[in-house]
Amino acid sequence: KRTEIVAPVDGTVKEIFVRTIGGVVRPGEPIIEIIPSNSDLIVEARISPQDIAFVHNGLGATVKFTAYDFVIYGGLKGEVIYVSADALQTEDGNAYYRAHIQLNEDQQQNSAFSIIPGMQVAVDILT
Repeated sequence: KRTEIVAPVDGTVKEIFVRTIGGVVRPGEPIIEIIPSNSDLIVEARISPQDIAFVHNGLGATVKFTAYDFVIYGGLKGEVIYVSADALQTEDGNAYYRAHIQLNEDQQQNSAFSIIPGMQVAVDILT
C-alpha cells in the first residue's frame, strides 16, 4: 500500500531528502523542501567576519544575478532583514555570517529577466 503525501502550498521543490522506494521516514524528518510560489524571494548571503561590523538590518543592497550580465540587465534593490548573531562555518572550515536580503517586490515583478529560486547571486551591501 502506498501513501500519498500532498504539500500544503504550491511551489517549487528545492530539495528531496528521501528518494528510496519503501524507505522509512522517522517522525519529524523532512521529506522534501518546497519554496512557496507566492512568497517573497529572500536572498541568503554569506558575510565575511572582517565585514560583519558594518552590516546590520535596514541596510540597502544591490543583488546581481550571475546568470545575467550586470552591465546589460543590472541588479535588483533589496534590504538586509536578518544577520546571524554568531559565525557559522563552511565544510572546509571558513567562517562566515549569514544575512538575508529581502528583494524589492516592485522590482521583482517588473524586472527584465526571470528569477528562479536557487539562482546564484553576488550581493553589494551599501554600508
